[in-house]
Amino acid sequence: MSTALPDPVGVISRQAKRVRIVDIARQANVSRATASKVLLGTGGANTRVGKETARRVREVAAQFDYRPSLAAQTLAGKRTRVIGVVVDVAAGSSATRQLQAIDRMCTQRGFRLLVGYVHNNLGKISEFADDFYGREVEGVLCMAHHYPQFGDRVVKLFERFPNCVFMPAPIVDADVSYVSVDFRQLSYLAASHLLRQGRRRIVMIRRKGRPQHIRTQQWDDGFMAAYGEIGRPCNKSDQFVFADRSLIDRPRITRQCVDEILDRGADGVITTNETSAMWLMGELRRRGVRVPDDVALVSCQREPIGWASDVRLTSIDRRDTKIARLAIRCLLDHIELPADAPRPREHFVVAPRLVVGESCGASTPSPLPAKDRT
Repeated sequence: MSTALPDPVGVISRQAKRVRIVDIARQANVSRATASKVLLGTGGANTRVGKETARRVREVAAQFDYRPSLAAQTLAGKRTRVIGVVVDVAAGSSATRQLQAIDRMCTQRGFRLLVGYVHNNLGKISEFADDFYGREVEGVLCMAHHYPQFGDRVVKLFERFPNCVFMPAPIVDADVSYVSVDFRQLSYLAASHLLRQGRRRIVMIRRKGRPQHIRTQQWDDGFMAAYGEIGRPCNKSDQFVFADRSLIDRPRITRQCVDEILDRGADGVITTNETSAMWLMGELRRRGVRVPDDVALVSCQREPIGWASDVRLTSIDRRDTKIARLAIRCLLDHIELPADAPRPREHFVVAPRLVVGESCGASTPSPLPAKDRT
């Protein structure tokens, strides 16, 4: 008759320490080989286990919430069914929504996530890549790679993984699979909508010191295309208001941006996200500038909070959930291919959608999306 595992100070509890398979074997009064056969499937035909013994081992394992480690499953020759994800910690709620959708789909397909958070740190990204490789994850989603100062080095860190998808598209030309929003369409939709509302001097907020690369060129092209449609020239040097790269002192940065917006006589402003738009709207009001009567605002990243304001923000829905679903579906399809089969390089570009609020002066705002209603 077995006795309880000695646990005088909770060392074996699920809160304090992971139970080892040898502990399970000792508690069930069986050999380690027998416990491994039941829980890991090792030993082949050489290790035979009766139904009663197997039941007892599983009961003990359930009692102590035993879960095989990745290393144990790898040694047993089993698939890890783990996907590594690198996420930019500064990406905000957009990345959170994507991660939630990815986790749901992975759970449905029997996979788990191993998530690493990083920002602007090539060394840490490299550590995560090494960790994923050592743990033999079956695929990688890279959501933290848009750092111009690193060039193509982030992409190269993940070349060793046959199953890897980037979100969004890399800012360098690379032979990889990716799922991305259409960045050209983001700025085009925002500028085109403001122009249709009669705004003629529109500026975009951009951070100082951000170098030119594929993505910023796409933003520029979309903005210029909107002006081109109405046959009106646009002086590119007047297109941007540059904000300080540091976001620590939001009030100071917002005041600087509003100073420049008013100095240029802008009647339309495009921001990268709704947090920035709401800061700008507050500062404009403090100066007696009416939104949207005097200055219209459009955010290029929709957040539900933007509709909590008394002047609901017009914004661009980047369709984060659709992007996440496409990315994980692409990755899991690659994972299911035979190990020696070539992986196709797949590119999915998702069209964003305009969500019309009151901050642009439109007479017929869009209805509140169903998922945001209470």
